[in-house]
This record gives sequence, C-alpha cells and structure tokens, in this order.
Amino acid sequence: MCWPKEAISNFFGNLQRPLIIVNDLLQGKGRDAPGDTGRLVLNSTVGIGGLFDVATLAGLEQHDEDSGQTLAKWGVPDGPYVQNRAFLIHDGNPPNGDDDLFDELLMEEQEQRWCRCRPQLRGVL
Repeated sequence: MCWPKEAISNFFGNLQRPLIIVNDLLQGKGRDAPGDTGRLVLNSTVGIGGLFDVATLAGLEQHDEDSGQTLAKWGVPDGPYVQNRAFLIHDGNPPNGDDDLFDELLMEEQEQRWCRCRPQLRGVL
C-alpha cells in the first residue's frame, strides 16, 4: 500500500480507537482497554494525529472489538434490527453484521466525508 493511502487508513482507524476502548470495557476485556488507550495516545501524539501507526512499532497489540461483538456478549439474538439514522430494516445478524448500529451512528459523519473524497483520492493515488 502506498504511504498516503496507509496514512489515511491509519487516521480513520485511530478515530475508531475510542469506540474499541469502550467496547473492550463493555465486553469485560479490561486488560485490553489500557493497551488500546496506549495505542490511541501514542498514535495521536507521536503518530501525528494517527497518520502513522507508531504503536505497532512500539509493540502494542491491536484489538478490533466492535458493537456487534458487545451486543453478542450481552445476549442480543440474531435477527432483523434497525440500522442507521434512516431507520432502515436490515435482515441480518447484529452481532456479526458488517455495519453495527452503534458504530455506524458514531462514525457516520466521518465515513460520509471519507466516501465523498474517496473517488478523487483513488484517481490521484
């Protein structure tokens, strides 16, 4: 991957880190939360706002917890669920679906910005 694409990917991954920390705690994975918090702080400061993944170079393990896993941990069954602000019905599995309700609501604005600029970036990069 070329470095501009990787930097953009790192930046948006860093924006999701607070959600991962919250999901660590809600899933009872208290030992993962400090490491993920360290990743957020290190990448946000030394990694220049998350553009560079300094935490991986420092040996901090990356976790990928999301709201779907949290809902599964708390016993939410599979089935149709409400998704997105438009309240579209999605016939799927909330714990394992690609678009988790809570993550989608919290990251919707950033993802919309990213999607708007993606075609121009692909043409340039």
